[in-house]
Formats: sequence, structure tokens, C-alpha cells
Amino acid sequence: MAAQKQLSHDNVNDRCSLFWENGAGGLCSENVVYGSIGPSTVFCRMVEWFDSPDHRPNIFNAEGNSSAVTFLPVSGYVYGCQMFANFGDKTTEDPYSDHRKYGWAPKLIVPQITGIQILPNDGRNSATITAVGRGFIAGAFEAICTDPSETEFTFTLTFSNTTQGSNTTIPIGTGFVQSGVEYTMKSVMTATRVVFCQNVTFQLPTGNPTVSSITATNPPDDVEYTLLQILGTNLPLVGTFTVVLNGTITIEFDGSTVTGSNTALVKASGADAILAFATIYQVTSITHSSGTTITHSSPNVIIPSARTHVTENHPRQYAADPTYFLFDAIGGGFDGSIVTIKLGNINVSYTILSSTLARSGPVKVVGTSVKYYRYQFTKGAWMDGIPIDFERTAYKSPAVVSTTPSVKDVACELNSDPSFVDVTLVWWFFPTSGTFTAIFNDSIEVTFAANTNLTTKPAKVAISTSGSSFIYSTSYRLSSISHTSATISGSDLDLSTPSAPAVP
Repeated sequence: MAAQKQLSHDNVNDRCSLFWENGAGGLCSENVVYGSIGPSTVFCRMVEWFDSPDHRPNIFNAEGNSSAVTFLPVSGYVYGCQMFANFGDKTTEDPYSDHRKYGWAPKLIVPQITGIQILPNDGRNSATITAVGRGFIAGAFEAICTDPSETEFTFTLTFSNTTQGSNTTIPIGTGFVQSGVEYTMKSVMTATRVVFCQNVTFQLPTGNPTVSSITATNPPDDVEYTLLQILGTNLPLVGTFTVVLNGTITIEFDGSTVTGSNTALVKASGADAILAFATIYQVTSITHSSGTTITHSSPNVIIPSARTHVTENHPRQYAADPTYFLFDAIGGGFDGSIVTIKLGNINVSYTILSSTLARSGPVKVVGTSVKYYRYQFTKGAWMDGIPIDFERTAYKSPAVVSTTPSVKDVACELNSDPSFVDVTLVWWFFPTSGTFTAIFNDSIEVTFAANTNLTTKPAKVAISTSGSSFIYSTSYRLSSISHTSATISGSDLDLSTPSAPAVP
């Protein structure tokens, strides 16, 4: 083109053949441009490609992952050509390792602004503008904006990372930004780089950043947490919000989105809970890491009750009649009187014992009602007309596979007397009377008394650093278990003793 001093796509197939012969497949396209030489010549020409309906699709074509571009000045004019091709996925390893052989580059990420927010600073003499997007290169860029009458004003937009740029000192007033006027970002560039910002608009609001409400909902995946969300107007796009509740509880929220929404996942159940379910908290203050004054008109945060859910359902033999079972539903949010849970196609009614435990009445497992096999919770569980949520909640099917007494687990913890530990056996379908004898490591004998058909009464066993039945910080293997009147299955379970208590 430069030799003939004319713009054309002549011989484009010859240029594409160079790509195809070196491993490219399918796509091959090109953009060409020329113009007079002047300030920011190269990137003015690239902006023309971005804004052109015929050239922009080549740049954003997802089938292309490699690009080559060149500009040549001739007699006061510059000629440019950009080629696009697909060399497959060559960016998983070192993206430059074989570029001399194949002539490919890493996948093209076009720097692009997707949103602009501008907020007045305290005193309303200046404003802070924030740009968000992708592919930014750190540094200072000249930004040109226009109002509806195409009157321009310029400022420096400094990008700190690949997704954010800002300027905190834009004057408010004639010749710069004014309230109630919609501005359009026209260009963002340096002498060597350009950021694409087609049709991005912004407007200086008339009011201060304001939080209108802080809502709390039960997240779908974390039954011990509540999801807090800040809603408001003109909230800063980036930075951290700090909310103080009841004067002492501090919660941090991430930076807001373009719509002014901020979230924080806060534990509301368990020993390390920050908040509590079914509780009202008063907002003491809301601040922002940028120092921007945040006003709020929502004095309270209402934490809902824990979501009604079931995480486990334990079967155990009914002592009065071994052909029946009882099922313990373990979860949270039980605050009614009756729970109905569907096990397979069988409806089972439970009585609420606490907010985390409900127990079924006797369910026949021999005969017509429930068979000895694994059941799984299904939808259709209700508590006083309110559905219980099983979806997205981990749960354990009650495994009813046998009525043979068997050891499920062995537990060990310190006794109030540090010279002893309490050892407990956990089982399925154990006898509720009599005594048990457990042998550990084929030599240590421990005797237990029956408690319920889920655990034994803890056995008090001597422990020391050496020479007693058990030694601190040591693992033992359950070799065998027996009962005075029943056959017990279960062995090869590990028991780990605790560390020795600290000496005052």
C-alpha cells in the first residue's frame, strides 16, 4: 500500500498464507488504514478501527487469538495493517517461547472501559471519577469527554491495575463537570496506548452518597450465615465500607458495583458467630475507606430467623419394639411444633425438641412401612405449612442396612481429673443395658456401661506420659468389642488420646 500510495486489500490471501503455512487454521482477516502524521497518529488510527462498523468485528472476533500489526510512515502519511488469525491454544505455557517460529502472540485482550462513576467530594468543589473495565495498563492517560453540545473537557485518568482507574480532583463548574449533565467518554489514550470506551456515559449526581437500607437474607449454601447487603445511591465504586452495629460490632463490606450494591457474608450461628438470627441491630455508623462521607437513613438491620433446614437424619432402634425405628432430624430453624419429612415416598412426622433437633415417632421398619435400605430426603417436607429447604443443603441419608449392633466411632477427651480420660463408644443398634468390654492394641482392656442405643457411658481410664493404660498424644487401635449378652461387630477403629494439659 505504501509503495502504491493507496489503501487496498490486494494480495490479502498471500499474507494469510504466511499464517496458514505456520500453523494457523481457519480464521484470517485484516484491517487497513491510512492518514496524515500528527500527535498520537498510531492510536488515532486504531480508534478509527474501534469505531468502524466494518473493522471493529475483526478486533472482537472470538475465533481469533493472535494478531500482528504494523504502521509505516511515508511522505507525511502513515499506512497501517492489522492481521488476525487463530493458532489454537498456545497461551497455556510460555506465551513467547516459540513466537519466532510461529509468529503468534498471546490472546488479545483489548483494554476497555465498561463503566464510569463520578461523585462529588466533600464541599462539592471537586469530584472523584472512577473507571472500571478490563485489560488496563497502569499509568496516566489523557481522557477527553464531551457534553451533549460536544463541548470538551479533559483530565488525567490514572490506572492503578488492570480493572480500575481514577482521578480524585476534577473541578466542578463551568468548563469542567457540572451536575445534571450527561457526559460521554470520547477517548482515553497516551502517545503509545489507547483504551476503548465507546458510548460510555456518566453524570454527576446532585446528592451525597447515601445508604438507604441494609438488608439481611439467608444465603442458599451457608445455613450458619446471613448475607448482608448495602443498598443506596451514589455509593463509591471501589474501596471498603465499614458498618458499626450496636456501637461494638464492626462489619466490612466489599466495594460497590455500578448499581450501588455491597455484600458481606456474616456468621450468625455457632460459637464464633458475629450476629444472631432473629435479632434487630441498630446502625451506629457507616464509613468508607476513601474518606467519602456516607449518610444513611436506615437505623436498623433485621436478621431473619435461621433457614429451616435438615442436614442429617439419624435412625436408631426403638427400644420398646425392635421392629420400629426413631429418626432424629438435625438441622436448624425449627421453631414450630411439628415437622413432616418425606423419606422416599413415606411421610414421617417429627416433634420439635429444639431449634436444631426434631425427633420422629416410631416408624415401622419390619413389615409394610419402611424397609431396611437407604432412604434419601426428598422435597415436600413441611413445618407448620412452611417448606423445609433441602436443596443446596448437605444431608445424610439414614442408612438402615442392619440391626446388628456395631461400633461406629470411638471418642476420647480429658476428664476433669487430668490423670484420666473419658472414652466413649458410638454405635448403631447397641443394647441399652449390660456392660461392654473393649480391647485396644490387643492388650488394654476397658469396660463400658450401656447408656442409650447410640453411645456408652464414658469409661474413666488412667492416662499419663508413660506407664499407665493410655499415654498422652498416642494413637490406639480398637482390636475387639464384646457385650455380656449380645454379639457386637466392629474393630480397626482408631482412638487418639489428647495432649497432656499444661502445668500451671
